[in-house]
Amino acid sequence: MFYLLIIWLTLPSARSWDQTMRLCGENRMAIEQAVAELPWEKQEDIVWILNRLPQGDLTCLSPELISHWIIYPETAQILYSWSQPVDDEIWRNYVLFPRFSQEPLEDYRPWFYRQLGELVDTCSDLVSAVNTIHSWATEVVKFKPTQRRDQGPLETYAFGYGRCEELMIFNGSACRTFGIPVRQAFAPYWAFTDNNHAWTEVYVDGKWQYIGVSGNTTLNQSWFSDHTKRTSIIVAISPEDTFSSDVLYTNRGISLINSTANYAPTAKINVQITFNSQPVDSATVSFAVFNWGGFREILKLFTDSKGKVSVDLGLTSVWIMARKDNNYGYQIYTPSGSISESLTIELQTNLEIDTAVFMLVPPLKND
Repeated sequence: MFYLLIIWLTLPSARSWDQTMRLCGENRMAIEQAVAELPWEKQEDIVWILNRLPQGDLTCLSPELISHWIIYPETAQILYSWSQPVDDEIWRNYVLFPRFSQEPLEDYRPWFYRQLGELVDTCSDLVSAVNTIHSWATEVVKFKPTQRRDQGPLETYAFGYGRCEELMIFNGSACRTFGIPVRQAFAPYWAFTDNNHAWTEVYVDGKWQYIGVSGNTTLNQSWFSDHTKRTSIIVAISPEDTFSSDVLYTNRGISLINSTANYAPTAKINVQITFNSQPVDSATVSFAVFNWGGFREILKLFTDSKGKVSVDLGLTSVWIMARKDNNYGYQIYTPSGSISESLTIELQTNLEIDTAVFMLVPPLKND
């Protein structure tokens, strides 16, 4: 999978419609006409999407592509008895939005509809449709490491392979074509072994469930199921989720959502940052786990006006480093079994890190 910094660089903060139109260049007239030809209630959805796309997309979008964002998922909602209605926020963020990460925009919905329309027509319920799409996807594309740039879904099909994030994009794009809400989820770094992983979360029966990018086609069962129970954090990505209670933060048009509790027991970690025993606002607080021979950041938060941050994490040891200006502090947190724990990190101007011994408690494997 790719790192969050790159995603932040490719997605802008939400703009006004006038600001978006100014970025379209010579493509402005075509986009305005495409939006105007839609029913009024659909125009609002498309404007919401366009206000969150980068300028590189806006200058080359075709009217046909814009209309396909609406036509195919809404047609599926009408045609297939297994479709489940969802509220507008879920629909916009996780069905209509045309991108998962930093892959190129492709007009993939007509292609997936041709490939899978007859297959999903035989499904009796939404879970069956998800499993059918996933089973087909695992047959036509396989896992293989690729470059750091994300392939689009049609590009992945042409190659016949992709890394985990690209397989997630392929599977997720197929689901969104048929009006099924999906989002990317990932472990930035595992807490007990090297590497990381990305996969697909599916919104079924009013809750988020997961399915792997290869292998088992059953919801909430995959080769990494035990891994998810032993990691510090699992993050989901949304274009701009302002309605969920578990949003970590929204920055430059992307929301990071704490999905850990969907997989494993968690504890709320309350961290107080002080300097000279006084609260420090706007301090950077980084959480890291040991991976690839060093401490790798899995989350970065900023203290509030009282010098505090709170986050729900899995029951694993984490290195917590805080800093502001030239003052630093750290602490290794190991869960005690409580559902809520508090700790204080005092910043120091000349911090000396004790490199003698770090006692880390790896998460136990669940039998």
